[in-house]
Amino acid sequence: IAYGGCIYVPAGTYLIRPAAIDTGYALDINRDDVHLIGEPSAKFVFQLYDGSDPATNWPLVNGAVMRGSAIRINGPTSGSPRKNISILGIEIDGGAGSTGNSSPIPASPSTGDGWDITHKGVYIREDRLFDNIVIEDNYIHSFRGEIVYYGGAGLQRCRIERNRISDTNADCVSVSSKALICRFNEIDTCAHAGVENHYLDGFNFYTFNHFHGCEHGALHLGPANDDVKTGSIDVSWNVIESC
Repeated sequence: IAYGGCIYVPAGTYLIRPAAIDTGYALDINRDDVHLIGEPSAKFVFQLYDGSDPATNWPLVNGAVMRGSAIRINGPTSGSPRKNISILGIEIDGGAGSTGNSSPIPASPSTGDGWDITHKGVYIREDRLFDNIVIEDNYIHSFRGEIVYYGGAGLQRCRIERNRISDTNADCVSVSSKALICRFNEIDTCAHAGVENHYLDGFNFYTFNHFHGCEHGALHLGPANDDVKTGSIDVSWNVIESC
């Protein structure tokens, strides 16, 4: 998706897949002001690059598992951040959910099982610059890696709200941000943590979420590095069951 604007996804089921074995993602958002908006019952179903089932197949690139991610948000390494990106009201089915095994990391080339670091739902590219990323009113599920992910120190504002994020061998949400709002979500059925985030200077809110079936705990939170001296975290009004 190379131009800004609103992209409406009509009701229906759409098969998405990477263009080649080593592409690493099915859809790529690489411009500012892109809003991917689903009508009720709009659904993406992720397939491997050759159209096969990611639960029973796992391509290898240089000996490592490479299923690929559903949506990658790409950004610059310097200058102005990629900004104003929204993913709203879409079901995103990764096709290969939790087996209960968060190891090995990365996934086993012989069995395809474990934590597949290539198989994410919404992959905000690590160590790139972003601001105002919104993930809202979606059902994102059945991945072997982190379902919503960003690693690094370049994400300013991010809002993850009113989603169901479910069914993975990894963390459901792993996002480092200077201003993160994660609220009113159902986060469940993961072989690792419901939320495992590093926080930066700023404000992070984890409120009004329902966690259940998170094998390594609902929330794992810690500073991104030893230099973090300030900032605020609000963890309140969450329901935690069977974690």
